[in-house]
Amino acid sequence: MIKLAALVSLIATLCFACMPAKFSQIDHRTTAERAEDRSVALIKDDHARCAGVWLAHGRILTAFHCIADAGKPPVNGEMDKALEMLGLSLPWDPVGQSISYTDKAGSAVKPMTVYTAIIDNVDVKYDLAILHVTTWPLHHDYTQLSTRNIHDGNQVDVVGSTAGLPFSYSHGYVGATRQGDDFKSFKVLQVSAPIYFGNSGGGVFDMDGNLVGIADFVIFHAGFPVPCLGFAIHRDVIMSFLATVK
Repeated sequence: MIKLAALVSLIATLCFACMPAKFSQIDHRTTAERAEDRSVALIKDDHARCAGVWLAHGRILTAFHCIADAGKPPVNGEMDKALEMLGLSLPWDPVGQSISYTDKAGSAVKPMTVYTAIIDNVDVKYDLAILHVTTWPLHHDYTQLSTRNIHDGNQVDVVGSTAGLPFSYSHGYVGATRQGDDFKSFKVLQVSAPIYFGNSGGGVFDMDGNLVGIADFVIFHAGFPVPCLGFAIHRDVIMSFLATVK
């Protein structure tokens, strides 16, 4: 009986060792810390309102709608209000405007340490924007686009500013890749990791810490966001956007 138990134990050990990496145990504490180190929180009026991810060379990638109102002139007088209600207010260009942000270490102190970035490039269609930093932490990690194929069932980490709480971490799975029909005209990832208000612009990372998407939107039903159903701008769309950025 003892020999049989030892044999069963040995077989189980060998089977576990031969499992593909995706079936092996993942240290979520490590992946969470890595994802948070590669993320930033965008700040407005001393509160986190969106998120972004570090790229190389002191650049930040985020969702365009997170910074779309940068440089927007204030609404003054009844005429301006009427024009805005009619959608006829004068256009403005957010490129060149400054955005405040903080990193994980900066958000942990009181008062929060805030840095400055400048909007470099935007793509309204794909809802993406690139910022470059003018002041930033001395030490920070940055992410790269994932080179792996993205499949349904892949595990992902999401870091954002959920409900104004910077560097909120969640974990989930890729549910599908969608495009067209009731969705945007470009490719998006459906993920089970919660994406709520404040998560927009935040990174969706694979288990290697590389970027597979940028958190973008949710679907509402009966006036409430559907739980565990979020959507992110697909890595392929991000790649196309970055190819146009100098």
